[in-house]
Amino acid sequence: MGHGTDVLYVRHPERASAPEFEDSLAPVREAASLDAVFATLDEASVDCIVCESRLDGTDGLDVLSAVRERSRSVPFLLVADRADGLEAAEATRLDVTEYVPRDSLGDETLADRVTEALETGATDPPLDSLHAVADSISNAVIAMTEDSEVVFANEAVSDLTGYDHEELVGKSLTTIIPERLEEPHHTGIAQYLETGERGLDWNYVELPMERADGSERTVVVSFGEFTRNGERYFTGSLRDITDRKEREEMLSSLLESSNALIDAESRESIADLVAETTAEVFGYGLNAVFLHDEATDTLVPTATTNETREMLGGVDSFGTDNNHIGEAFTAGESLIVNDLDYGSLRSLLVLPLGSHGALAVGAESAGAFDEADRQLVELLSTAATSALNRMERVDSIERLHQQTRSMLRADGKEAVCRVVLDAARDVLGHRITGVHLYDPDRESLVPTVWTDEVEARIGEPPPFDRDDGLVWDAYRSGEPRVYDDVTEHDAYNPESPFTSELHLPLGDHGVLLASEPDPAAFDSTDLQLARLLAANAAVALDRVDRETELQRFEAVFENVQDMLFVVNDEGQFTHVTQPLAERFGRERDDLVGKHISAVLDEENIERGRELTEALLSDDGRTSRTFQTALQTDTGGRFSVEVELTPLPTADQFKGTVGTVRDLSDLERARTKLREERNRFEYLFDNIPDAVVEVEFVDGDPIVQSVNPAFEDVFGYDPRAVIGDSLNDYILLPEQRKSAEALDRRAGDEMIREELRRLTADGPRQFLFRGLTFTDQNGDEYGFGIYTDITEQQMRHRQLEVLNRVLRHNLRNDVNVIVGYADQIAAETSSETVVEYAGALATTAEDLVDLSNKAREAEQLLDRANDSSWVDACEVVEAVAATAREQYDAATIETDAPGKVRVTGDERLRVAVENLLENAVEHNDGDSPHARMTVDTSVDGERAAIRVADDGDGIPDHERAVVAGEAEITPLQHASGLGLWLVSWIVDAYGGSVVFGNSDLGGAEVSLSLPRVTESGDRDADQE
Repeated sequence: MGHGTDVLYVRHPERASAPEFEDSLAPVREAASLDAVFATLDEASVDCIVCESRLDGTDGLDVLSAVRERSRSVPFLLVADRADGLEAAEATRLDVTEYVPRDSLGDETLADRVTEALETGATDPPLDSLHAVADSISNAVIAMTEDSEVVFANEAVSDLTGYDHEELVGKSLTTIIPERLEEPHHTGIAQYLETGERGLDWNYVELPMERADGSERTVVVSFGEFTRNGERYFTGSLRDITDRKEREEMLSSLLESSNALIDAESRESIADLVAETTAEVFGYGLNAVFLHDEATDTLVPTATTNETREMLGGVDSFGTDNNHIGEAFTAGESLIVNDLDYGSLRSLLVLPLGSHGALAVGAESAGAFDEADRQLVELLSTAATSALNRMERVDSIERLHQQTRSMLRADGKEAVCRVVLDAARDVLGHRITGVHLYDPDRESLVPTVWTDEVEARIGEPPPFDRDDGLVWDAYRSGEPRVYDDVTEHDAYNPESPFTSELHLPLGDHGVLLASEPDPAAFDSTDLQLARLLAANAAVALDRVDRETELQRFEAVFENVQDMLFVVNDEGQFTHVTQPLAERFGRERDDLVGKHISAVLDEENIERGRELTEALLSDDGRTSRTFQTALQTDTGGRFSVEVELTPLPTADQFKGTVGTVRDLSDLERARTKLREERNRFEYLFDNIPDAVVEVEFVDGDPIVQSVNPAFEDVFGYDPRAVIGDSLNDYILLPEQRKSAEALDRRAGDEMIREELRRLTADGPRQFLFRGLTFTDQNGDEYGFGIYTDITEQQMRHRQLEVLNRVLRHNLRNDVNVIVGYADQIAAETSSETVVEYAGALATTAEDLVDLSNKAREAEQLLDRANDSSWVDACEVVEAVAATAREQYDAATIETDAPGKVRVTGDERLRVAVENLLENAVEHNDGDSPHARMTVDTSVDGERAAIRVADDGDGIPDHERAVVAGEAEITPLQHASGLGLWLVSWIVDAYGGSVVFGNSDLGGAEVSLSLPRVTESGDRDADQE
């Protein structure tokens, strides 16, 4: 460049000024935006524009397009750091003077290119200028006329098409277009020239291209258009994507094969699919799939291709060591061997299929496989491993189902446990396994069955006592526990050789325990399958319990000589004794399944139903009788007395046992089970509390029925609630987790809790009682009773407030009374008035003492029992020491040698203090005499604290009221709270209060308390 040449350099603000122009003599102006470009063009005459491809907020193509709309004569160089074929094609279409990739400049500079551009000029440059652009990029670039005549092709076209690029110039573009597409090509060009509408996406379109050798490749093409000397030209930038398309097709085929693997029905069919896919999709015809045989610990050829069999004549089995296939399988890592010497094979690629086997791919040439081959085939081996894992899980589940059937046929709990043990060892692969069943007498989980591996490592397993260790925690929680490393837990037994442990509760029957010496030995699949086994075992053990009870019941039923029957909750006979069947003149099998209406008229059926309902509503009675007449097979009738008794079930009404007695022989009783059913229905429909029956579906309580009171209490229409989750209606948003925990706690035991629940009118407070049960199909149901205690709690709080206010005001008013009494006594000269005033003050002070004692009793009795113990001798001596300081005139003796542990806490001292206070203060003598004794000779399980005095004794009516031998009436009651407090405290310890006469001449009160052993436990019979 020389003097007088102005260059405009358009750059990104962060790019430094063009160092390429530092040695040039031409002035260089700079701009960083399109507005700055136009401002410069308006102010000065610019001879050449050099524009960077990447700008701030725009790009060089936008600047080129804008400049060309204003001037087509000024030379324009578009500069890029690296060549981009699509960008170059678009720049050419926009009449760029030259597209300049920096990485293609070599020894030249931008200044040199500017000089060349100025010498050539920008107005309709010749087609040869395309060389500068097209030869600088890797894509093939072709330019053609409106008639599809090729006027330019860069060198990259030769590699792509197989034609010499110069040879293509002058020929039709259809030379590289497959014959089937020639007519669509000409039609598309003609349509565009006529209408300007593009039939293809000019920026990106995938098209087939025909090479010189007749083969086809897939190319992606971006089109451009420009004008030179009034002639229209079209450009195309072509890039070969055949390999990518082949990979896509390969991956598509692999996906189809993966789906087929998922649907496979056996390990063998999976192996066949893997061998077939390896050959057809990847083109590796020499391959074989080996599956592991656990019995022989060998890898057995399960699927081989024809090509493999033809070459090798047969494929041998391999061990799991000392060979390449076994090595890859054992290590769990793929292996490439490129210097193999095995028959005609010189290369080997082995990919493990998890714990199931391996895929081996061979080649006749050395060095045939590389990392890319391994990664490609690994896609298939991964899918095959997943399919084999799924097949293994399906097989395990099926085998577990077979074992479940064996469990359900097993005779007795130990037999069930042996089936569970076999399943854990043989199906799940847990070699170190045992089952512990709960022994209620010992309150311990007792080892019942265990594998030989357990015996070999630790001998006979130990029991797990209540609250002792991790196993008991799992049993108590009812939830399975997986420990990757038990040594990290405080309850770990350091003598145990095991590190990983799996604890699975078997309902309330016991625990299945699996162990391994290695850490993290159990994964999620192990847990899922083991949970399934444990759940099935719990069902089988439940069945054993039910069958044991049923057998006991049937044994009694078969041998009884009375006339008995059982009807279910639908009134159908389920059992009939032989004497009753004979009395009816029928066979027993003929009666079983028949409705009771076959022998009883409707009126008496209703009568029996009413009696059953009465039984269900009366906790104090277990049976009801009524007289009726039964019908024999011949139509005759005989008078009987029927005694109805509900079946003893822990969850809900199941039916009635009837004992029938001929009135002449006093053989009565027959329809109590039916009455029980009616009683239950009556209770359900008429109880004023809301009652809900639910079925637990995936842990969610789905409403099955509600009683009429439910709508009155909660305000929800039963028709809307039934079939929906109860929690959706009555839970506040924050109560979901606590409600789910409450549902999980439900079992055979009744749950009793105070809850806050949502009604149609807002939240209310309820006393909830609930229990669950499982029917014969294993479905879980539950009943919930909701008693609205909102007003009751409010009244309780109101009484607490009134109680505090009353005591406060009582103390204040009594203080006033005492003050006035003292003032009256001080200001009067009358001895009588003084005496009355003193009595008034004493009575008022006694009233305050009574109030304080009541408050003390309330505080003491509100405390929860903590099952602790105290030394009775220490309590007696402490109370005596305090009393001797308080009562100087009294003689207080003690006889409390040694140390005697009894159930109690600091409240026991309050009880003893009250007895001693009663003995001293209610003694009219000048020198009261009291004696406290600790007596251990009562029996081996109890001790007694005796307080005797020489006073007037305790009135008989007060003894009777406190001892519960007489009712409390307005005329008959205890005058103070002391004895009541003593009785209440001792009763809380499980003890008793005994009144008697002392050898001192007065009363003797004995506190009989349970003794506690040195270990801190009560004597066994006292628990």
